[in-house]
Amino acid sequence: MALQNGAADYVLKSNLVRLPAAVSRAVEQAAEHKRRLAADERIQQLSRTKDVLASVNSAIVRLRDRLELFTEACRIAMDEGGFAQTFVLTIDRDSNRAAIPALIGLGPESHDTRLAFMQRILDNLDNAPGAVAESLRTSQPATRKLAEHPEMYLQKEMLTEGIRAVASFPIVIDGKILGVIVFSAYEASHFDIEEMQLLASLTNNLAFALDLMEKQRRVDYLSYYDPITDLPNRSLFTERLRSSLSAIRPGESAAVMLLDVRRFSALNTTLGERAGDELLRACAARLVERFGTDQVARWPGNRFAICFPALKSLQPIVDQLADEGLRLFAPPFTVDGHTLVVNVRVGCAMFPQDAHDAETLIHDADIALQNARSSDAPYQFYSTTQSKALQERVDLEDRLRRAIEQRQFRLFYQPKVDLATRAIVGLEALIRWPDPHGDGSLVPPNDFVPVLEETGLIVEVGRWALREAARQYAKWRADGLKAPRIAVNLSARQLDGSVVAQVRDAVKLCGDECGLDIEITESMLMENVADAAAKLREMRDLGVEIALDDFGTGYSSLSLLQQLPLSSIKIDRSFVNGMTEDASKTTMISTIILLAQANGFKVIAEGVENEKEAHLLHLLKCDQMQGFLFAHPLPPEAIAPMLEADVR
Repeated sequence: MALQNGAADYVLKSNLVRLPAAVSRAVEQAAEHKRRLAADERIQQLSRTKDVLASVNSAIVRLRDRLELFTEACRIAMDEGGFAQTFVLTIDRDSNRAAIPALIGLGPESHDTRLAFMQRILDNLDNAPGAVAESLRTSQPATRKLAEHPEMYLQKEMLTEGIRAVASFPIVIDGKILGVIVFSAYEASHFDIEEMQLLASLTNNLAFALDLMEKQRRVDYLSYYDPITDLPNRSLFTERLRSSLSAIRPGESAAVMLLDVRRFSALNTTLGERAGDELLRACAARLVERFGTDQVARWPGNRFAICFPALKSLQPIVDQLADEGLRLFAPPFTVDGHTLVVNVRVGCAMFPQDAHDAETLIHDADIALQNARSSDAPYQFYSTTQSKALQERVDLEDRLRRAIEQRQFRLFYQPKVDLATRAIVGLEALIRWPDPHGDGSLVPPNDFVPVLEETGLIVEVGRWALREAARQYAKWRADGLKAPRIAVNLSARQLDGSVVAQVRDAVKLCGDECGLDIEITESMLMENVADAAAKLREMRDLGVEIALDDFGTGYSSLSLLQQLPLSSIKIDRSFVNGMTEDASKTTMISTIILLAQANGFKVIAEGVENEKEAHLLHLLKCDQMQGFLFAHPLPPEAIAPMLEADVR
């Protein structure tokens, strides 16, 4: 019995010795479990912030309105990031006034209260407390744990709502602070280094998007309006005129007047361009006061245009010319302290008497204006007897019809080159016309292609070009050459017809794979975007890739581009020419490349003529180039050796 009691005492003492060690292990295990939970929670929070960054980037590509983007970014931060509150503060630098275009989430204060506190910060920026003030002063992100900063505005109120930390990130564009985006969190330790880096990336992407929006807004504005007078420009006037003519009823007419301000060049030389611009604005104001902005436009130089739709007779136009149209400019103008008497000359053309479409009507009015200038008459109506070009046009049209019948046209090909490798990655098919009555030299395309377009002959020539390019592609492949895809230009006239069937027939001629691409221009899409997009999608389904040609010279917006099944855009040569000397052109090209690639398009620069341009385009991450630097448009027999070299 004593032995048993002794054994029991021994066991008890042994357990007592081991007990502290077990407790210690349990404590360590609990601490380790807590650390793991904290680490998992932190990983989840960083993952949520990365999701926020991805969603905001998606919104940047999708949205084109600044307020919508601000609101969506704040909403995403709340819904996906778990923040207590997010808001954007913007600043008008001229007036030093604050604005809060977006505020999402909890908060003890109303929008007006928050705005009042933000204005207090701006009014006393050098000494104001808090993360927002620091960001505005330093242009750097800043964060605060509320419990450690009782001097902050609304500190007690935010603590009551459970907010424990805030972080502010400056929105900087071109070195200037547009404002800040502010995040509020429930945990005091929320804004660690990794979190701040992610949110800083988000803010930088937001600033980049806002910068592009402003550039796009400016490009869109300049596409439609004259920056000196704020009047519609020629493009918008033509578009409106086209719409007006389509609504003309039987028995009605329309008219276009072009006005030329006389001796304007002498004024510019004597008083300077600033005075010339002021006179143009004054002339525009009188025209708008009399006719309204819907009828008036600014033409290049010293000219204006006026449209008169839905006329019952010629008499109102005669009255305008003989009386108001000229008398409108009779009262002297005061410009830069000088009193100026302005005289104008006017050219007028009528629809449908002189022309049957907007472009021709404008052209005829211009001819009438030139006749008024040469005869020194105050105004002239268009007359076919006044235009030698009219007879030349008729003769050219007859020659073009014979050229189609006798198959005189040829296709030349200009390579598209990868900017990084200088390898040929595509060809553009271009229509060429050897002059049958001359020495065989080529007729300049600008002399006959517009006539093909205006007469509708381009439909037949375009059908031939599709089939010819497909046959050439198949021939090169049959010869063992690595034939690149060939792009064929479509015209607006072709989109009106059975173009999909024409493309389908041409694709069949390529052989066992599609070797054709299509290039379209911005302007040809504007009549009916939905119909054009549907036809282009049918072509894409045939394996054809679609490129938007001459980008930047028409009316495209990102919302339009997103409706089209495009694979690439081609930057117009007018931007490339002189880009190495003109910083504004470089900026524009960089913007176009960024916008296009953000939407998944390849970018091709046209008209590249020297290595400086090619090098700069490569630095700007342009994908391909096309131009005389690499090759002029060449006949197929001259292209074949280049493809043979590419195979080797």
